[in-house]
Amino acid sequence: MSGFSFSLPGLEQASDPRQLRGCLLRLTEELQYALSNLGGDNFSEETRSRLTAMEDSAKKAEEIAGKTEEEAKSEFQRLYEELIRSADELSSEFEVSLNQREDSILSQVTEEFTAKSETAALEETFRSEMEQTSQKIEMRFSDAASLVQQTEGELEEYKNLVDTYIQFSVNGITLGKRDSPFTAVLDEESLSFLQNGAKIAYLSNNKLYITNAEALNRFTVGNGGSGYFDWIPRANGNLGMKWRAG
Repeated sequence: MSGFSFSLPGLEQASDPRQLRGCLLRLTEELQYALSNLGGDNFSEETRSRLTAMEDSAKKAEEIAGKTEEEAKSEFQRLYEELIRSADELSSEFEVSLNQREDSILSQVTEEFTAKSETAALEETFRSEMEQTSQKIEMRFSDAASLVQQTEGELEEYKNLVDTYIQFSVNGITLGKRDSPFTAVLDEESLSFLQNGAKIAYLSNNKLYITNAEALNRFTVGNGGSGYFDWIPRANGNLGMKWRAG
């Protein structure tokens, strides 16, 4: 194969570590698929080496993005707690509204919380919404915070946003979170787990169906009456099976 390219939609628009990490994960999955499902005849040795290097680079970049996100969260929490302890001014205001639209009713409860000191200011908005239509009821929960700190005459701004939702409809119950590719759907037949809209696993009729599975330490089959068969990776890289009593 003389030429190859991998599309990574959303990379140019990725504006925060979570979006970047999602793009890198999709790239890694694409590369893993290519390496796992295309035989040696499809790629030259040079191309295969380049693909492997790209996969390693994507994994390292994903690790850095995840570490950066965790560090940002930790720093935000530290500044948040410090500001609350030393705030000269604290205030909280509530607002309740009920809006009837053409095809839905929206109930909303909002709390605006502020804290200020000589060197920092915090604005945090907590909101819960319930929207009802003839077809569904959806509840949304959000927590948006913006913290501005003045350090040596310069302003630094930290932002944190959490947005989750629960949707009830004739099709079942859906749970999700903003900027996450994963959702869970409970209907009359199964509990399903979706990634980017595609079903990757589900539970139904006492059975688990899953696209790919990884057992890190042990895979067990059996029951207390007849005993168990354990599949265990060995130190030499082989896979061993051992029976044990229930």
